[in-house]
Amino acid sequence: MLAENEDSLYYSVQVAAFSRLEDALEYAGELYQAGLPATMTAVRREPDGIWYRVLVGAYGTVRDAAAVRSSMQSNGILEATTGVVLRTPYALRIAIKPDRASAAETAAGLRESGVPAYIVEMPDRSVQVLNGAFESPDQARLTESVFAFSRLGLSLILVPRVGTGR
Repeated sequence: MLAENEDSLYYSVQVAAFSRLEDALEYAGELYQAGLPATMTAVRREPDGIWYRVLVGAYGTVRDAAAVRSSMQSNGILEATTGVVLRTPYALRIAIKPDRASAAETAAGLRESGVPAYIVEMPDRSVQVLNGAFESPDQARLTESVFAFSRLGLSLILVPRVGTGR
């Protein structure tokens, strides 16, 4: 298990789960357009097969993630009984960029290609372009196989989620 430190961003809010990849990507895109850092993670659920979780955020504490969940419920984005805080310490790093503008441009291009990418600023001010929020390396491998990132010429690295994200 990864140890937490002051720049760990190990928590997300699961806002939905879909049996169809297209539905998860569409909903994650809607949330991202609304200003929420949304991504998607594939999980295997027996006997149902693969489901696609839509997750929001990269938060340093359970309290921070729960506050965002409460805000989403108060603002009508989530129903009062939905939204689960998950410990998701891993992500797939797609790129490291020198600044927020170039990272945002890269993430936007990936989103147009159907990859729910998001950005996280690092303590050294560089910015990572990430995909997913995973509870385990196995979840990351499943998501890699679903997206077939190599078709886009992407080489991803499993990393702990750290930085100054939201």
